[in-house]
Formats: sequence, C-alpha cells, structure tokens
Amino acid sequence: MFFRLLVAISIFVFAGCAQSRQIALPPDLGNNPTAVGGERFPSILHVVPLAEFRGGPYGGTSLANVSGSVGGLVGNPSKALFGVMQSGGNSTNCGVVYELVPQSGGTYREIVLHTFSAELDGCVPFAGLTIDRTGSLYGTTVAGGGPQAVGTVFKLTPSAAGYAYKVIHRFCCFGPDGAQPESPLLIDATGALYGTTYSGGLYHCPIYPQHYTCGLVYKLTPSGSDYVESVLYRFTGGRDGANPQAGVIADTDGDLFGTTEYGGDLNITYGVGTAFKLIRAGAGYAERTLHIFGINDDNAARPNALVADGTGALYGTTTYGGASGAGLIFKLTPSGSAYVERTVHAFDGSDGRLPLSPLTIRSGVFYGSTYSGGTGCSGNSGCGVLYSVAPSGASFQVLYRFDGRALGSSPAGPLFLASGSFYGTTLFGGSTGNGAAYRLTP
Repeated sequence: MFFRLLVAISIFVFAGCAQSRQIALPPDLGNNPTAVGGERFPSILHVVPLAEFRGGPYGGTSLANVSGSVGGLVGNPSKALFGVMQSGGNSTNCGVVYELVPQSGGTYREIVLHTFSAELDGCVPFAGLTIDRTGSLYGTTVAGGGPQAVGTVFKLTPSAAGYAYKVIHRFCCFGPDGAQPESPLLIDATGALYGTTYSGGLYHCPIYPQHYTCGLVYKLTPSGSDYVESVLYRFTGGRDGANPQAGVIADTDGDLFGTTEYGGDLNITYGVGTAFKLIRAGAGYAERTLHIFGINDDNAARPNALVADGTGALYGTTTYGGASGAGLIFKLTPSGSAYVERTVHAFDGSDGRLPLSPLTIRSGVFYGSTYSGGTGCSGNSGCGVLYSVAPSGASFQVLYRFDGRALGSSPAGPLFLASGSFYGTTLFGGSTGNGAAYRLTP
C-alpha cells in the first residue's frame, strides 16, 4: 500500500493492577529500559562487532528488497542472544529465528532455530522477539500461516532437544480479527500477550479511497495449551488514528499506550499519526487519543514506539519532522486530562536521519539509533548513527557513525541493555553484506 521502513518495537512486561497511574517499569530481561534518573553521559564509547550474519540458505538475510527489520536482540549475553531475520533461510525466502551463542574471544556463533516456510508456520517476521521468564520466545510474522492467512503469532519453547516451534494464532483474510501484525508482543504476569495489527479490523478505513483497513489492538489469553484472541480496539481512521505499526506498553493499572502511523489530522492526506491510550473499562477498553501529530509540532510525522519514565511522561521518535525533515525525539507530559507535546531533539541529517528505533534509557540518559544520516558513509544519506541525549534535550551526542564495514550500516531495531552494555543489529554491510550484531559499552 505504501513504502514503509519497518522497525521492531521495545517490549515491556507489566505486573498487574495497582493504584498508581505511573507507567510500569519492567524487570530486566535484557530488552527493557530503566527509569529516568539523573543525567549522566558517557565520555568514551567502545563499539565492537559480535557476529556477521551469513545470509543465503544458512542464516537468512536481514533485508528483503528495500524494507525490513532484524528486530534487535533479546536474551542473556553470557548465555545466548536471540533475534529474527525477515528473509532468507530457504527457497521460500521467508526468514528465520536465530540464536547467537558466545564463543571464546568475545564473538558469537549464529545458529538457526527455525526457518519459516510460507506455509502453516508463517512468513516474514518483521518485529523482534519477546522472551518470558522460562526462556520461551514469542514473535509475529506479517504474512503466511495457511490458506487466506495474513500473519501469525508464534512461540518457541526450549527443551533438552532444542526449541519446539508452534503457531499460537493465525490472522485471517484481512478480517475483523486483524491482519499483518508488524509489532512485537507485550506479555503480562498471567502470560497473556498484547500486540497490534497494521491492517484488519474495520472493512473500509475512510482515510483511503480503496478498501484498505485501519488495524487494531489485540490480546491473546492462554487457555490450556492454546490461546484465545480478543480484539481490544479497532481503529476508525479518524482522530484516533490508523495502522499501528508499533507495539503497546502498559501502566500498572493495565492501561495500554501506543502510536499509529496514519490518521489523526485529516487536513493532511492520510494523516501522519497519533499517540493513544486504551483505558480499562469493565471487561473492555475505551480509547483516548493523547496527541495528534502534524504541523503544530515541528511537522512531526509517523511516530514510532513509546517509552515512559517514572512520572508517566511518554517519549518517542517520529520518522520525519523537524526543520530538516530528518525526524525528531518528542516528549508527551501529562497535564490534567491532557498531554502536552514538546520536541526534545530534531535531527538535521548530519547527526542522524530516520530515527526508527525506540529509545532505551540508562542512568537517566536516552540512547538510540537512526537508520541513516551521519557522515560515516559516502553519499548524501549516510549509514546511520548511535546517539545519546538527556530527557531535557541537553547534551545530544553522536556516539558512533556506521560506515558499512565490520558493524554494517542502517541500524533499525532497538538497542537493549544488559550487563551495562547495549546490544543491537544492522541491516546491511559487514563482510557478508547481510548486517551484523554489535555491542556498545559506555
């Protein structure tokens, strides 16, 4: 329908209901931010390659044609890291789930845990993985799953013999239960899973002249060895937005927060996205639009995933916006029943462009990456950067400029924090041209 650069979204775990309205700060499973505290900044960053993806029939490539996302990494760096490739693997080119196993000398060896076949098991895992306390892995595919299926939710369960793969839900037919899940999953204390689908829901999304659909938010509840889907909200394409690409986060009351890529300001063709909240109301949820992006906030457009601090303020990035149109970092501050938007930092191209990845917080500092920009590659677009910035917008620093060599180029998945270091992936470059995994240590 539209050309889109796709990015995996940070995953959060919430612990259930409480009286506080603050955003729940999750336990450290290797893919979660910490709370905002004092503002401290690194003086020297050490960036090293961990592995280069092999591509072809062995490990898959990290990109299909011009859009895609490795989805970042989860796990325990001292034991194993896990991720997905959205293409390659075999002749179906549907992607793989992989494991990176630490080796002597600080490098990692890539092992394929599952190769997608485009049949009943799904095809093209855009988003990253979620890991639970037992070590089981959960993810989504944007296509495949069987006749008329348009995406799946899957689970990989560890055992002495390896990992057992199971599809726990299939989306059908661009219908009312959703289609094309491009977001990763949120898991709660009961084992229920929450996510979004880019399409499905209402049959005709009114912002489009064709019969495209608006997307929805869903929940999968464990029921014995199976899961039962319930639709929490179907977007209408109006002020509430349309086509959620990012996942959701939750507060301690179980209210959900997220963004949509389109809809909102209908004075702009298709709209340029919203931030929303789903408030628990009895057995269901009531939708509330927190912010509509557009010309009143530095032309911010196409918001990505949200993160939160301990006060309930929300932060995120927009793919486009700012004076240079290179994207920006924003803050949404609660003010009574409303949220007030402020630009934290606007990228100008030399310091990054297309900030697709969500923010990660360490010791009161935001860390992130941009898909392109910087000066590490020849040409006008650049190969992307790693950056840090205070929540106030002060002390913005480019920490590393990708040059397409050993670490590759175009980081698009989230950084995750474990044992004091950040781990991430790139989509291109490296010696194989299929991208690389890297570690960033302050």
